[in-house]
Amino acid sequence: MSSRKAILKPAFFVLFAVALMVTALPSIAESFIVRDGVVVEPARGVVYLMESENVTARSLDNGDEIWSQPLTAQPLGLNGNTQQLVVLAESPRPETVRVLFLNIADGQREAEILGQLPKGIDAFIDQRPGRTFQASSTTVNGEVFLFWSYSGRPLRGAARDLTVRAPRLDGEEAAAPAPGKNETVRQGAFRLNPVALTATPVTDLESIQAPRFVPDLQPNETLANIPGRQFRSADDRYVLASEKVADARTWDRYRWTIYERGSNVRLGEVREWRSTAPFFVVGSTLVSESAPFMRRLPSGETEENYLALRAVSLVNGREIWRVELRDTTYRGVFPP
Repeated sequence: MSSRKAILKPAFFVLFAVALMVTALPSIAESFIVRDGVVVEPARGVVYLMESENVTARSLDNGDEIWSQPLTAQPLGLNGNTQQLVVLAESPRPETVRVLFLNIADGQREAEILGQLPKGIDAFIDQRPGRTFQASSTTVNGEVFLFWSYSGRPLRGAARDLTVRAPRLDGEEAAAPAPGKNETVRQGAFRLNPVALTATPVTDLESIQAPRFVPDLQPNETLANIPGRQFRSADDRYVLASEKVADARTWDRYRWTIYERGSNVRLGEVREWRSTAPFFVVGSTLVSESAPFMRRLPSGETEENYLALRAVSLVNGREIWRVELRDTTYRGVFPP
């Protein structure tokens, strides 16, 4: 994959939602979200991705492309009523949100809906200096809902250098400024009808739940007698136990051990440079987010890694496939 402009959301921003705490092992999910722009449909063995300039469907077995559409858009989830992928697309005008429904077989557009946002609120894919927009979707009782959240603050001073820069050495990213008193935070939801092509604002947000994932296993959920901090997989069927097994001089200083939640069966382990990441498991393959980083090798050369989805064998630790994702985080300079 080619290099990407380095622009995703500041760390301080969290999409509003009611926390969904899982207390029992679920059945195999029809679909689930791994991270923003990555939707998995396990029954068909397909993952839908937001790549550089395209929305793609790829095989979970080998990462091969099934179809690709030239869209600047973020997959949000599957329409539970039809064979459609719901995506957030770039909006054609201010104060509107644009949602597309794509056929999961070939990616062809089957419906397009525009929703009217409050005054002064814009929807966008790539995050901007001091401004973020996030969205998620879910199907409740046969109806498709779009949840959105916006955060923005006025930029101070003169924007002298707004050029994009890569992550710092050793995986550290440029930090966004802390939220200020003048920050604008808004949230809302639409009820989407892909037949009538309507987006109706939801006035009672408490009547529905926005999807939110809680990766940390609670004390009553953790697997017994297993060392390390434990995290749930995106479909809640597996556990990642993370241990720091080397000091900071060792790059891959964390050991990830993967277990099946229902049986506590150990599936394998891999070594990584960070303590955890969004993940799921397909057979004996670990699929996880590979975060962007830049580091200096012992030889003096510099290694740079772009945001990607990466599949690794839990049998031998070898990488099976890697697909670079569209990185929408803004990592440029903020005015003083």
